[in-house]
Amino acid sequence: MRRRSVLSGIASAVGVGATAGLAGCLQQGGSSGESVEDHPAANALDGQPFIGEAPLEAEKLIVAFEDPTCTSCSRFHTSTFDDVRSEIVEPDSASFVYRPYRYTGRSWATPAIHAVLETTARDRDAAWELLGFYYDTVTSLSGSSFATETRSFLETSTSVDAEAVIAASEARTHQSVLETAEADGDEAGVVSTPTFYLFQNGTFETELTGSVDVTAFEAGFRV
Repeated sequence: MRRRSVLSGIASAVGVGATAGLAGCLQQGGSSGESVEDHPAANALDGQPFIGEAPLEAEKLIVAFEDPTCTSCSRFHTSTFDDVRSEIVEPDSASFVYRPYRYTGRSWATPAIHAVLETTARDRDAAWELLGFYYDTVTSLSGSSFATETRSFLETSTSVDAEAVIAASEARTHQSVLETAEADGDEAGVVSTPTFYLFQNGTFETELTGSVDVTAFEAGFRV
């Protein structure tokens, strides 16, 4: 795998955890004012899960590079994601897009990403449920339990064809989407997960890193 080592991921996660508040989380991942069409973070968004408005039509756009096996991503989704949805995405006709980016080196990252992308193609709402399941169980899932646990969740909690999703994860059906997202993330300057790129009215505003709270997004959008 070309992604960074497990040790570098752990080291970064420790650093992120220590600075997860608003201070220090605003960065310039590109030139402020760069158009959404020209920024690599917003390239080729088709086929990736989103909530809210169609990404390139939204007044406010958040592009999130995340790894489903990342504990910092898990903290964000269990502590902040619902606030971002209710306080920014829904009232402001905004959009939040998930882009996969393998960072931790854990063995189930690749099949989990393919499972999420295959589920997105079948039922976008179910894809967010599956992502939530991965983040809720990030410390207990493993390469050996991934398929069984994913199948069980999809069968009991969604109407998606679980066997088809598992087959896609094993066949690496969405590898081109994953590789494009990672290449775009590298070009945009992603060095850890989660990393968020904020756009408003078609232009890049700022970059956030780590398990930040909703006030960081509000500051990034100058709410």
